[in-house]
Amino acid sequence: MRENRKKKGSLSGILVGIGMTLNVIFFIYLFTWFPWPYTPLAPPPHQRFYKAITSNPLTFDPLNARDSVSIDVLDQVAEGLFTYNISDPNFSIINLLAESYYWINATTLHIGLRMGIEFHDRSRFDANAVKWNLDRLNYFCNASNATNRMAPFNTSLPAGSTIAKSASLFFLPNGNPIINRVEKTSPISVNIYLTEVFAPFLDLLCNVACKMLSPESTPAIRFIELYEAPIGTGPFELEYFRFGKEISFEMCSPCREHPYLEKMVYYIVPSAKIRSLGLMYGDFHYVSNPLMSLIPTFENNPDLTVYRFTEETGIPGVDYYYLGMNNKKINVTWRHAISYAINYTYIEKIVYNNSIVKANSPISPAFGTAYNASVHAGRYNLTFARQTLVNAGITSLNISDDDAWRATTLLSLNYSYNVEDSIKADLFPLLQSWLDNIGIDVVGDGSTHEEFLDKMYVNHDDLGIFWDVFEYDYLDPYNLLNQLFNPTSSFNSANVNDTWLNNKINEAQQTTNEAIRDDLYQSIQWYLTEVLYTHCLGYHPNIVYIHNTDLHGFTYNALNKLNTINLQFY
Repeated sequence: MRENRKKKGSLSGILVGIGMTLNVIFFIYLFTWFPWPYTPLAPPPHQRFYKAITSNPLTFDPLNARDSVSIDVLDQVAEGLFTYNISDPNFSIINLLAESYYWINATTLHIGLRMGIEFHDRSRFDANAVKWNLDRLNYFCNASNATNRMAPFNTSLPAGSTIAKSASLFFLPNGNPIINRVEKTSPISVNIYLTEVFAPFLDLLCNVACKMLSPESTPAIRFIELYEAPIGTGPFELEYFRFGKEISFEMCSPCREHPYLEKMVYYIVPSAKIRSLGLMYGDFHYVSNPLMSLIPTFENNPDLTVYRFTEETGIPGVDYYYLGMNNKKINVTWRHAISYAINYTYIEKIVYNNSIVKANSPISPAFGTAYNASVHAGRYNLTFARQTLVNAGITSLNISDDDAWRATTLLSLNYSYNVEDSIKADLFPLLQSWLDNIGIDVVGDGSTHEEFLDKMYVNHDDLGIFWDVFEYDYLDPYNLLNQLFNPTSSFNSANVNDTWLNNKINEAQQTTNEAIRDDLYQSIQWYLTEVLYTHCLGYHPNIVYIHNTDLHGFTYNALNKLNTINLQFY
C-alpha cells in the first residue's frame, strides 16, 4: 500500500508541472498576441424600450377605453379572441385566443379556444372566462338580457350606475343588444348568439372592450381603477403607473407569446417639442405624435430611422377629421357652399403642421375595397361656393365683389368648441374669416370640455358648426357610418336623418357577403360626398414612423400601431 501511494504522488507532481508549463505558455501568448489594454466586448443591448406618449391613460378597464393611450396600454397586457393582422394591408382578422370558429347559422357563432393559456395571475383561460368577460360587458352596457348571464351579472345594472363608455357599440339601431347570450358548450368552446344578423360582428370582437381579463383578478361589478393592474394574457404585465410621469411594463410570466423586450416604459410627455427633442437625443426610442416640422432634421440623424408611410404607400390613417354642420339648421345648399369655402390646405399645412392629408370620403383608402376612389370631396373654391348660393336664389350679389359678400349677413351660425382644445380654438377666427366670404356670420360658442361634450353627444340642437375627429373602434366602415349618420346615435352630432342613407346603413348591417357590403359602402360614400354634404369632409392622418435605428421589428401600418412582440434591439 505504501508503494502505491508513492506512485500516485509522483504522477500528481508530473501533472501539476505540466499544468504550470501550460499556464506560462498561455500568458506568454496572451501578452504577445492580444491587444492591450484589454477592452471587454460590449454586452448585447439591454432589451428595454422607452416611448414618450402624449397624455395619461383615462382608464385601465377595456369597457371604458375609447382614448388611444388607454387602448395602447391594454394592447400590451390583454388579448381578445380575434385581432387584426397589421402586417396585412387589408387588415385581415386572425385568431388570437380563439383557435377556430365557424357560423352555425347567420346569428350563432361557434368559437373553439386555445388550450393551455393562462392569465398573468396563473388562472386558466377557458370557456368560463370567455362567458364571464362577455357577460360582464353586457352587464355594464345595461343590456336587457340579464337572465342569460352568469352570476353576478344576471341582474340589471343598478339605477344611477355608470354605463360602459363602449356601450353604444354593442347595441343595434333598434335598441336591442347585439349579443343576446353566450353559452359554454365545452371547457374550451362557446357559442355566441346574436339578437339578429350583425355583419361586422367579428370586427366588433376585435374591439378593445372584448379583451379577455382574469375573472379571478378583475372586479366583477365595478370598473378597474387606475391604481389597479388589468390582468390579461398579453405579452407584458403592467408593473406600475405614476400619474403624469410614466407607465412601466415587464415581460409577462407566463404569457402566450414571449416578446424580445424585457421591459417597456411609457413616459408621459404632453409637449410635442420635448418628445421630439427626447427622440433626437436618445432619451426615447419612439414617440407618439412628434413635431412634423422636424422630420428633415430626423432624417439627417444617423441614429434615427424615418419612414413616411403615407407618402410611400399612398395610404393615410383611418381616423376622420371633419367640420360638422347641423343638418337641421343648415340646408343642403348652404352645406354645399360651405364645403367649398374652407381653406383646407391652410388647415393641413399650418393648423395641423402636415400631420393630416385631405380626405375624399369619410372612409379612408386604408379600407381597401370598401373605399370609393372615384368620389371627390369639396376643395377650396370661393367662386364655386358663391355661385352655388346665387344659383339657388339665396342672393344676387356679384360673384367677384368681395366687399359686398363680407358686408352682408345671409346666415348666422354658432361655432361650438372646447376652449381647452388649442386646435378647435385656433379654428374659430379662421372659420369666421373664410365663411364671411360667403355671407355667413360665425359666432363663437366656446365652452368647457364638459359643456362641449354635452352639446356634442346630448343636446345636438344647440350646435351650428363644430370641429371633430372620429377615431375608429373597429375596422368596418359600418362603425363610422352608424355612429355619425344614424339618427338614433348619440354621436350623430350633425343631426343627419336621411331616409335613403338610413336604409343603406341598415342594409349593410344585414349583408354578410363582404363584396356586396363593400358595394353598399361605396354607394354610401358617393351619396355623402356628392349629394348630401352632411359634413365638410376634412382629413385622414398622415402617418410617419420615426424611431431609433437600433430598434427593429416594426410592422409599418395604416393603424399606426406597434406590434411590441416583434420589437427588438440589435
